[in-house]
Amino acid sequence: QEGTNPSLDSTGDGICHVAPSQAPLLPSSVNFTTSDSDKSNTWEETSYVYSNLGPHNVDCGDPFWLEGCTEDYCTKQNDATEHAGKIMSIPYFISALFSPLLGHI
Repeated sequence: QEGTNPSLDSTGDGICHVAPSQAPLLPSSVNFTTSDSDKSNTWEETSYVYSNLGPHNVDCGDPFWLEGCTEDYCTKQNDATEHAGKIMSIPYFISALFSPLLGHI
């Protein structure tokens, strides 16, 4: 379902295209309660009211953020986390390969 809640440009006519190394835009504010949606039974909170929304407010483990309000942002964040984990594991693989050899010397 990627792209079901796309970020629009300032005129609202076109979709903001984001470079692979950039995070999608977040809304500047959110004011949503469970009574506003029929999907609210899976949400972790009863209301989401943020007058100044920032990345630290977004919990991509919560279906409200992951499946609706910031789907593009959460998808990109999950991809970046997975990529960073792969890159950060390289030194451990190198160490595992060379430790026995260097220990033998």
